[in-house]
Amino acid sequence: MIPEDIKKQFDGIERLLSDLQKRIERMELLIADKEVKPATKTLEDMRETDSIGAPIRVPPVRKEEAVVREKGPDVELIFGKNWLNKIGIVILTLGVGFLISYTFKYFGPVMKIGFGYLVSAILFFLGFRLEAKEKFVNFGRVLLGGGWALVYFTTYAMHHFDASRIIQSQIVDLIFLAAVVIGMMIHVLKYKSENMMSLTLFIAYLTATLGQITGFTIISCMLLSVVILFLVYNFKWVKTFILGIILTYAIHYIWVMPNVAASIKQTSLLGIKTADYHLLMNLIFLTVYWLIFLAGAHIARTFKDLELNKILSAINFGNIALYSILSYPLILKLFYNQRFAWVLIMGLIYLFLSLAMRKIGREKLYISDIVAAVFLITISVPLKFLPTSTLLIWLIEVPFLLFVGIYFKDRIFRYLSYALSICVAFWLIFLSCFEKMADVNFFGLIWTWQEFMLLWATVSMAVSFCLIQRTKNSLKLDKSEEGIDHVFSAASWIYLTLLILSIVEQPWISIALSVEALVLLGLNVALQLKRFRVYIYLVLLIAALIFIIEGISVHSVFLKWGIISINVFVFFAIYFSMKCLQQSKKIILLFEKEEQIAFWGGVILLTYTIFQYSNQKWISLSLGIASVLIILMGILDKNKIERLGGLVMLMLTLWRVVFIDLGRVDMIFKIITFIVLGVLFVAVSYLYNRYNTDISQGKGKAFQDINKIEK
Repeated sequence: MIPEDIKKQFDGIERLLSDLQKRIERMELLIADKEVKPATKTLEDMRETDSIGAPIRVPPVRKEEAVVREKGPDVELIFGKNWLNKIGIVILTLGVGFLISYTFKYFGPVMKIGFGYLVSAILFFLGFRLEAKEKFVNFGRVLLGGGWALVYFTTYAMHHFDASRIIQSQIVDLIFLAAVVIGMMIHVLKYKSENMMSLTLFIAYLTATLGQITGFTIISCMLLSVVILFLVYNFKWVKTFILGIILTYAIHYIWVMPNVAASIKQTSLLGIKTADYHLLMNLIFLTVYWLIFLAGAHIARTFKDLELNKILSAINFGNIALYSILSYPLILKLFYNQRFAWVLIMGLIYLFLSLAMRKIGREKLYISDIVAAVFLITISVPLKFLPTSTLLIWLIEVPFLLFVGIYFKDRIFRYLSYALSICVAFWLIFLSCFEKMADVNFFGLIWTWQEFMLLWATVSMAVSFCLIQRTKNSLKLDKSEEGIDHVFSAASWIYLTLLILSIVEQPWISIALSVEALVLLGLNVALQLKRFRVYIYLVLLIAALIFIIEGISVHSVFLKWGIISINVFVFFAIYFSMKCLQQSKKIILLFEKEEQIAFWGGVILLTYTIFQYSNQKWISLSLGIASVLIILMGILDKNKIERLGGLVMLMLTLWRVVFIDLGRVDMIFKIITFIVLGVLFVAVSYLYNRYNTDISQGKGKAFQDINKIEK
């Protein structure tokens, strides 16, 4: 009998042999399958087993990567497929155009025109054949575009060029050109290919400007522009529109202007007599472009796509920008005396269009038009008026635009007002620093130019601030407009302060600024605006600096001390006014103890005044009297800060008595000074003892008694 453990071992060997036999059978099947179908072995098969039937781990691979890994865009392929054909057709068309436009001995006008139409026919034939094949759609359409462009140029050349003229009547040639344009439109309606028509228009325009440039060239280019209007209106081809504007102005500058300059000068152009034939022709070209592109932007159907609307409004503004850059030098040379009217009329055109766009609900175009209108009208003013009048009109325009923006609840007018106010500031600074402006007679007074402009700038900014402030709660301002009233109020304050500094002379400057500070305090109370107190402190600082730096010098002693007293005591007046207003809760302080700014400013200025304007012999006595008065004020007013201010001055008095007066002052003055100061010090000491004033807490027995009575 076989032991149990040996039997288990034999059973295991038997199972292993059985498994090995199965694997061998699988290998034979796989080998046989490879011999029969070696090319049909799939990736999934390989994933199942290896050569002996064991599973194989193969990482997942994309279907595309099984053949070739994904590549980036092939620049060479893109250029060869999409750009090389366009470049080629442009070059071909220009070559044919040159051939037609130039004179050859054995190649007459009829043969040239026939050759042009023959090449066009070949391009059409090949274009239609290739366009029908899916693989060559774009290539075929490029050939079709070149065919249309060459047809247009050949028709144009039948009258325009002497070397190829077979039609003597300009009207007949225009009819033929119109027929070509109609054919283009019909073709566009059929294929609706933006690329094809863009190329066609580009080549047609380029070839039309070969050779001599005349009034007929202008008319023919207008026909091409009509095609652009047609495309924009029917197909909303905004990209073509952008390309058309850029290329038109660029080609005119690079290509047309040299050709115009080389053309034969004539005495009139389109019935207009002129001594500057070439300049007028350039200006007419540019004006035609501007008008046509302006019309194209406004007749385009309203786009529901917000992005397209934004692009169209940018196109509209870009059109006037390019036109202005290229045409304005010509306007200056041709119509110098009429330049104001020219620019103003353009601004009024945009203003009219903006109202029309607002009425029909085209918001983006409305914004674009109104910006262009304000830009042109604003620019036109310096062309008519002197810089003084120009800046004055701008200052009137700022609150006017703001009023319109508030009344119609239209932010674009408000933004224009903000932008114009910035321009005014820079223009005012520039003219003040770099130009010598004439004086102005206003209300029977002679004002310097700076004084006159600062006056109106103050009024303009103040009116703008009032407009914003009155409607701030009812008018929903954008987040970007938050705090704009701060800008207007600050600008008004700056202009007013500069006006005071400009118009008022010493010794009255500090007093005038002090009056300004009191007015600002009144506005602070009336409007409950904390910013005005910032202006107050800045005004007081300026007044103090001027008072310290320039000093007060007048012949009358009484007047001198009157001016000095006002300059000093206005600080204490501001201090007490603010303290009373805060206690009555008519103002809210910017921070705790804010009113102390004015108080300590007054103490410093009072101390400086005593040292600067008092006789050296009486400085200590004056300091002592002033310190005692301030301490008394603090006691009566129950204010610790005031008492501390008096004590600071008292310590300064003691220092001067000990270190200055004892050794340098005459005996008689020493006696008087010491007696008076001694009496004052005793009196102050008595007051402190009498009321048991606690300096650290700011309360005395009298105050405690009063509190008990009140309770």
